[in-house]
Amino acid sequence: LAVLAAQMGAEHCHPNIKVHIGDTQECSARLEASMLRVLELLDVSKDSEQHLGREVVQSLLNLDVPSKLVSFLPTLDFEARKSAVRILCLLLQMTARRDSPGDKRCGLKVVNYIRQRRDLIEALLDGCADPEVFFHCAELVQSCARCGELARELFAARAVPRLLELAQNQNFDISSEAFGTLRQVLLAQKDVAAEYLQAEFQTFFSQYHEFLTQDEAYTLLRQALHLLSEILLDCSFSAIMSRYVAVDGFLQIHMNLLLHDSVPVQLNAFHVFKTFVANPNRPPRVEQILCKNRDRLVRLLTSFASKQTDDAAFSGDIQAVLEILEAM
Repeated sequence: LAVLAAQMGAEHCHPNIKVHIGDTQECSARLEASMLRVLELLDVSKDSEQHLGREVVQSLLNLDVPSKLVSFLPTLDFEARKSAVRILCLLLQMTARRDSPGDKRCGLKVVNYIRQRRDLIEALLDGCADPEVFFHCAELVQSCARCGELARELFAARAVPRLLELAQNQNFDISSEAFGTLRQVLLAQKDVAAEYLQAEFQTFFSQYHEFLTQDEAYTLLRQALHLLSEILLDCSFSAIMSRYVAVDGFLQIHMNLLLHDSVPVQLNAFHVFKTFVANPNRPPRVEQILCKNRDRLVRLLTSFASKQTDDAAFSGDIQAVLEILEAM
């Protein structure tokens, strides 16, 4: 498989070597057949065959096949590309398997292989911007994010700022896939993500808030608000939430969004705004802004109650925030 993958990418790796179309088609067919056989060996369900799957994993790692498949993804035809991605996903799934000591050792080998080849992570992140393979690379980045050790590698490779930038790509499909991948990176391993956000608090939110202040990207605005509320309301990110609601500039962003023309944006903004009001340790500047705008906020939030009457939890949140504001 390693030899076939190298042959498939030969004309791209060696400009002086030209592969004839017929040879390429033949090589592609042989490569596809080999990958399908590898998939059969990897995707085993019987306990008696598990050892065979682990042997195949070890052989693939020894031959450096995962790295080659990632490098050659753009050169593969559609079916071969699908098979390559499935092989890589199965390898990444090994990192989470703990069914037996053998599975655990096998998963650790995959993790160590990737950690020793940081160019592989870089290639996947670069691929998220490639119109030919962005969907496949995004899927693989998301698979990496589900493993704690590999999530750390993604953060070290600046996956978050790169995905944030990519989410503003003019290509809607690339933008959407990048934001979905960002969401997975931040929520799949929450403890690891919380450490990252603590260390990069100012940098991250400076870039992230660009999504909240650009009206022309409506879909992205809603996605960003929803993800932000998920993070701030999750106990795994409690330290992040405490820092966030202490910043008066952040409060002003969400108060402005409460006035947005779109009702869904208003409601999404409320779920972030309520964390500022519910904070029992509001800094003086935050308290001052809320008090100064109390009457307007009470009128506005009272009108929200009629916009989502079928959601008891939302109505309860509105009432709780109103009570705090009225008591100020």
